[in-house]
Amino acid sequence: MVCDRVGILNKGKMVAVGKIDELIGAGTKSTEITITGLSREGLEELEKLRIENKLLGDKLLLSVEGDEKVEQAVELIKSKGGKLISLVPHKETLEEIFIKELGED
Repeated sequence: MVCDRVGILNKGKMVAVGKIDELIGAGTKSTEITITGLSREGLEELEKLRIENKLLGDKLLLSVEGDEKVEQAVELIKSKGGKLISLVPHKETLEEIFIKELGED
């Protein structure tokens, strides 16, 4: 059996309680985008947007924070001839929320 609600205690005080989905939230922490075939000009423009990137063989792995930047990156990739292979949103983990809640003491 898996619990469907959790609580976070800090020095005996309940600092957060709710369903895991509610605590984690609907938003994303960052988005991982994998692409291929991007022109040199496109790569330079990604760097201007301050988007982290790492070359993995013939693929480029991007780490993008914020929905607006994700949209900008996807538009740039399409306009510069790149091919989008995957787009994976990463949510904040329950552990990260726990650490954040304890740090707000």
